[in-house]
Amino acid sequence: MYQHLLYPSDGSDCAWQALNQVMQIAKGTGAKVTVLYALRPPFPVTAPALGLSPSQLLSAGEISEMLENQARELTGLIVAKLSQAGIQAEALILHEDPRQAICQTAETRGCDLIVMGTHHHSAIRRALLGSVSSYIAHHAPAPLLLVPVLDSAE
Repeated sequence: MYQHLLYPSDGSDCAWQALNQVMQIAKGTGAKVTVLYALRPPFPVTAPALGLSPSQLLSAGEISEMLENQARELTGLIVAKLSQAGIQAEALILHEDPRQAICQTAETRGCDLIVMGTHHHSAIRRALLGSVSSYIAHHAPAPLLLVPVLDSAE
């Protein structure tokens, strides 16, 4: 049925819960998995705006390097977990907005299912901040499976 899954992850609890679904689907169908981490470019911030001296801030290069290292560590961990389960997986790190990165990757890599976790944000927060999953639901070139966060009490 499915041959290539796209699993965007930001390392959040909801992303980890979605990984369980990715593993079940990939094992059941023999699909390969692309693990995507999209790094938003850091926002330029001036020291005075934060009430700090310039020497107290990290440079944009230092911030980018830290974020890149975290992304490599996370995607490496996920690919290793998938590989240990006998699932073919690759990591991809893109430096762009997650919404565009997910849609672009699904299209260029020929993914036939996108599996991602979703936060249960309020309507006000979604309106103010936007929702990656909502954007993907309206713009993705492939079907989307949204996995909600389950409380441990449920």
